[in-house]
Amino acid sequence: MNQIEFFLQQAARLKLGAGLLALLISQVIPAAALELPENGWVKWRTDAVADAPSWCCFDWQGDQAMPRVCDLDSRHINYGDGQDSDGSPENMQVYALLENGVLQKVRALTPACPVKSDQPVTDLGRVAADDSVQWLAAHISPRSNISTHVLAAIAVHSGDQARDILVNTAGDEDNLDNRKHAVFWMGQVRALETADELRRIMFNDRNAKLREHAAFSISQSVISDRAAALIRLGKTDQDAKVRSQAWFWLAQTKAPESEAAIFAALQTESSSQVKKQAIFALSQLPGERAVKALASILENQQSGHEARKQALFWLAQDESELAFEYIDELLAAE
Repeated sequence: MNQIEFFLQQAARLKLGAGLLALLISQVIPAAALELPENGWVKWRTDAVADAPSWCCFDWQGDQAMPRVCDLDSRHINYGDGQDSDGSPENMQVYALLENGVLQKVRALTPACPVKSDQPVTDLGRVAADDSVQWLAAHISPRSNISTHVLAAIAVHSGDQARDILVNTAGDEDNLDNRKHAVFWMGQVRALETADELRRIMFNDRNAKLREHAAFSISQSVISDRAAALIRLGKTDQDAKVRSQAWFWLAQTKAPESEAAIFAALQTESSSQVKKQAIFALSQLPGERAVKALASILENQQSGHEARKQALFWLAQDESELAFEYIDELLAAE
């Protein structure tokens, strides 16, 4: 067992926060493999986790994400998985901007992604994934806007240490923002490795906002039982907002069991707010499924006045021909 693995195990056992863990790593185990300048952009290449995303920059044109050159100097940067990717990259390129030795920006992009900057970028060459993770972990801090980008970069690194840093940060009960960032990147990049931890947070965490955020993360993941997990959460969570969001994210998964589960919830749910949100969730189903689900509520006299009113409202927001035809039939029957 190396020193980093030892500290990760101790952090989990003692429930150390991510900030304290980062401080221990940075002070006790200096990242000798990364000799960074005090100022300017640097980059290094490192091994990527299996099935890593092909991150690059894009602009939205209508419903399509159009690739473009990444401007490292831009204050805001849209980057995500490349739609024209040839597959998962074996390596990732990490870019870091330092000012007087303080990290200002960090981005992890596929090596094929074109970048530009008004400043020169110092190339450090290849860096071992564990050394890169170690350096990045030392820059996770409370209430820092940069932490989400640091955690994103860590997430795409190969190796158990990257995974363990995410899991440990997700368990830091003193730092809600970083917990949410870690949970998000666990679901986006390492869902299969961290599925048990994501489920534990979604069902058992004391913080309702974290349970809700874990539901979102799982809904966006490749976890095979994500629909079943969301249905269970919608049935059992004690917080009405969490239950509401469970039904919403279930509909977003487009799972075929969504309608039946939401219809059943409408029969047993005690909260009028959750019922209202569940009907809205039905309106988010794809294509004809949304129209048919809302129509079934309208046609069922047992649904209740309020539920039928909500179903009609959301049906009227649907701009499909099927929705127009159904509303015309209703009007003609009056």
